[in-house]
Amino acid sequence: MSAQEYAHPRDLTDFVLERWPCDAPDPDQLQRLYATCYQASLLSEEGRSITFRALLADPDSISAEGGPPRELHRLDLAAPIDFTPRALRRLSAAADFQRTLIGVHADAHGELRIWGLIDQGARWLHDVVGGRGGGPELPHRPIVHVLAPGSLEARCGCELVGRLEGGRLTRSRFDVFDASWLHADFRTLQDALNGRHAKAREAAARRGETWAVPERELARLIGEQMVKRVVAIMRQGRHGGTLLFAPDAALDGTDAHLDIKYRFAKTPARERFSGLLGEILDTVAPLHAAAGRSSISWEDFQGLMDQQVAWLDESWYELAGLIADLASVDGAVVLNTHMDIVGFGAEISGELPAVPVVHRALDLEGDDLREEPATREGTRHRSAYRFVNTMPGALGIVVSQDGGARFVTRRAERVVYWEHE
Repeated sequence: MSAQEYAHPRDLTDFVLERWPCDAPDPDQLQRLYATCYQASLLSEEGRSITFRALLADPDSISAEGGPPRELHRLDLAAPIDFTPRALRRLSAAADFQRTLIGVHADAHGELRIWGLIDQGARWLHDVVGGRGGGPELPHRPIVHVLAPGSLEARCGCELVGRLEGGRLTRSRFDVFDASWLHADFRTLQDALNGRHAKAREAAARRGETWAVPERELARLIGEQMVKRVVAIMRQGRHGGTLLFAPDAALDGTDAHLDIKYRFAKTPARERFSGLLGEILDTVAPLHAAAGRSSISWEDFQGLMDQQVAWLDESWYELAGLIADLASVDGAVVLNTHMDIVGFGAEISGELPAVPVVHRALDLEGDDLREEPATREGTRHRSAYRFVNTMPGALGIVVSQDGGARFVTRRAERVVYWEHE
C-alpha cells in the first residue's frame, strides 16, 4: 500500500490474519465483523461518538453461569438480531465499553447475528489503567474495540493484533510498562523502597514479629501501576498534559531547563507517592507471613483480600487522580526519580537546542526505529523532546487531547518515543 492510499476494513482483515496468534478465524466472517463495526463507528448517538466492544464467538464458548468479578456473565437474547451498524449503535448504549461486550456469531446460514451481551466487569481495565487483579479472561476469539470514528482495534482475546486508525494500519502501540528500559528507570525507587522496608522488617523481628519478604521487583511493579493509573486518568480527561520524571540535578531550583511555576515545599506531603508504596509493603508483609508465605510475589499481592490493603488501594487511586488534575494546568507536572511531586505548571525553556528529528520505536525495547521530523508535532511534544534530549536520564509522558499517550526519552544520543497502548 503506497503512502497516498488509505487502509480500510478489508486491509485490516489481511493484516490481522497474517499475525493471528492461534487458530485463524474464517476470513469472510472476520471481514464482515470489521466492516460492520467500522460503519457503526461512523454513526453517533445523540450527537456523541459511540464506543463498544464486540466478540465473535458462539455463545456456548462462554459459561452460562457465574459473573464478574471472577467469571463472565452471559446474557442470551431470546431471539438473535441482525448484525448491522444501526443495531450496534443502539446496543452500544447498554453495552458500556468498560464492562460489557456485544456477542456475535455466524448462524446456520453463515450470516452474522447478535446473540446477546457478555458482562465482563471493569476489573480487566486494571491491566490497562493500573491496579490489582484482573477480570475474567475472554476466549481467544476475534474481538473488536471501537474507540472513535474510523478507529478500530482488532484483538485475539486480550491480545492486540492490529489497529485501523486515521486510515492507517499499525500494531506499533505497546504497553510501555512492559519494557525493560522503563523498568531500569524505576530501579532507583525500587531500591530505595526495598531498603526502607528491610529496616522496618528488622524492627518487626526485634519485636518478635514475622514478616514475609517482598520479591525484589514488587515495589517497582506497584510503582509502575501507580503511574499507569495517572496516565489513564489523564487520557480519560481528554485535556492533555505532560509528566516529566527528571534527575534531582535538574530540579534543584537553579537549573535553567525548567521554570516550575507552582513548586511544592520539601515536606513529607510531596513524598506521598513513595510513602504509600512503603506503607503497602509494610502492610502486606505480616499478612502474607500469617498466611504461611515467606515471600510476596506480584501475583500474591494481586490476590490479597484485606480491608487495610483496600484502603491503601483507594488512597493510591486518589493520589493518581490528584497528579492527573495537576497535569490539566498549562505546563508539565514534575516528579523526581523517587516520585516526589516537585511541582506543576512547569515550562520547558525555549532556549534549549531544537530537536529536528525524533525516532519512533517500532518495538517495545526500541531496537527497531523509524526517523521522523519533529516539526510534525505540537508545542507540547516538541518541548518534551528538547528536555529529554538535554537532560540524560529524564523521561517525558505526553498525553494528547485525543487520548494518545507518548513516552519520550533519550537513548544512544537519539530522542526516541513510544506510542503507549
